[in-house]
Amino acid sequence: MSTSLLYRYVGSDPQHQLIRTPEIEVVDGVYPLPKEGTEGRPEFETQRYADHYWRTTVKRSGKVVYHFSFQILDRHRRLQGYLQWDPFITIEEA
Repeated sequence: MSTSLLYRYVGSDPQHQLIRTPEIEVVDGVYPLPKEGTEGRPEFETQRYADHYWRTTVKRSGKVVYHFSFQILDRHRRLQGYLQWDPFITIEEA
């Protein structure tokens, strides 16, 4: 099992006219976890832990390209490599 960790954001909107600067939001939560050995009709238990996500606010219509840098860690949290992902969003008026 591997884990990815997003650690840098660079956008094509340097003056932040289309979206606000993305920020990391840390949240505590209770998340479902399937129990082992319950194939067919899985049973779940819960696990409490802190997680995070990136958030932003749309300011006006346009197109924004993101450049996310992240690292891949193995189940022992050893670094496996670095990757970059360049998705985009098109913001349109409703």
